[in-house]
Amino acid sequence: AVSAGVRWGACHFYDKGVCDTPFASSDTPRNTTVQGKDGGVSPWHLPPWVFEGLAKYFTGNPYEGADLFIVARNPYSRVISEYYCPWVGNGSDDVKVLNRWVEEKLRKVNPEGLHRELEGLRDGAGGDGSFILGSKHLMPQVEYVFESDGKTRVVPEENTLHFENLAIEFQKLMARYSMDGWVQLPAEKINVGKNKTLTHRDLYPATVKLINDFFRRDFEVFGYAMVDSFDEEGGTPYSLRSNGV
Repeated sequence: AVSAGVRWGACHFYDKGVCDTPFASSDTPRNTTVQGKDGGVSPWHLPPWVFEGLAKYFTGNPYEGADLFIVARNPYSRVISEYYCPWVGNGSDDVKVLNRWVEEKLRKVNPEGLHRELEGLRDGAGGDGSFILGSKHLMPQVEYVFESDGKTRVVPEENTLHFENLAIEFQKLMARYSMDGWVQLPAEKINVGKNKTLTHRDLYPATVKLINDFFRRDFEVFGYAMVDSFDEEGGTPYSLRSNGV
């Protein structure tokens, strides 16, 4: 999108580096960090509804009046991806380390606490400190789809894409907006992990239960199947794809 001159995501807030594009202007906030009770967070990690109360940081809501879309991902593979994140992950190919890391992360925070923290950022109260470092990467994806009430959509259902089928769904979305001729996914995959051996199949049943409880609404809203374990011997292999794809 950047190469086509389209301002999406982090490029609403950066005007240098990866987003050094013709639409950058002097009033674009640079490296702006929104401060909560327990530290700061980059604004592109925040759901659209939070911007209602961030006037002291921005002159307006960059999402207001825009047609929004989201790329959802299966929570099981999303957690694995986060584990290998070079900024806040671990990266060890030890199965025990993986499961211990996921357990520690998901027991430190909870969806309700994260939501309260977001409300605090919106209201200027700073929240209750649940929004700890790294939590933004584990934000339930439904936070970006609905208003703070969890019911009113800000992202239309037809604009919900799935990571597992992204190439096809993104092309259809761009065609619907007559943008398919100039906004395209790159042929080469970016940020693909190298030498990563662990997958969702390496998650222990107890870890799977934690993920199920934490991301339950993501599973439900985006059509991903929940399981108790990945013991697939004699059964049908688990598919990471959404039932809606």
